[in-house]
Amino acid sequence: MKNYSKILANNIAFYRKKFGYTQEALADKLGITFQAISKWENEQSCPDILILPELAEIFGISIDELFDTDKKGVKKEIHYDLVPDLPWLDDETIRGVVFLGHKILDSSKDISNFTFHLKGAPLNVISYCNIECEGDIAGDANAKESIKCGNINGNINVGNNVFCGNVSGGISAGGDVTCGNIEGGLTSAGDITCGNINGNVTTGSDIICENVENSIECRDIKCDVVNGSVSCQNIVCTQINGDISDKSTEKK
Repeated sequence: MKNYSKILANNIAFYRKKFGYTQEALADKLGITFQAISKWENEQSCPDILILPELAEIFGISIDELFDTDKKGVKKEIHYDLVPDLPWLDDETIRGVVFLGHKILDSSKDISNFTFHLKGAPLNVISYCNIECEGDIAGDANAKESIKCGNINGNINVGNNVFCGNVSGGISAGGDVTCGNIEGGLTSAGDITCGNINGNVTTGSDIICENVENSIECRDIKCDVVNGSVSCQNIVCTQINGDISDKSTEKK
């Protein structure tokens, strides 16, 4: 059973402070002593029933709200660390998630129109939608859709396109990749336009880059130097220091 005396005492104190009234100021408005206000707020007595409409009018609320435990304007604290059954560890990774009710949306048709905007240089980022950053990402970046940002000082794993600066790790993308230098390997389902690549490259589409320090498997390639094997349909390169497997080879 609710303790309405306590609820009323707490609400009088809450609304008095919310509107910046001292006990004396509120007492003057009601034509009573401030000691009466003090006794109300300390549950030593209750206001006369005829005063309740005046209190409600002063606070701009209904009489019912004087006895309501869900006070308007109160910021409720949400303990996210107490939310059960989340499908990830309690770590330092920033996650951008779209919910439909309690369900996490993770299919392209549901989340492709949502974009997770970031400022600063977050450590690791995981997004169930698109990611756009004003700056760099200090660690890894994972997205169900696309990523657009500055440099990424870790690995990239995306379901769609990548548009970024230099990448200190490897890239796995379900779409096109447009970036600077890549320190690791690269696997992509779309076209690749980048600087130097220091790892293996695999794509079912085309590559335009500078130097590649390892093997390449693609459809068409245009680059400077490849220090590994090349397996592509059409090759336009300055120098290849490895085996070539292709259907049509052209060297500058």
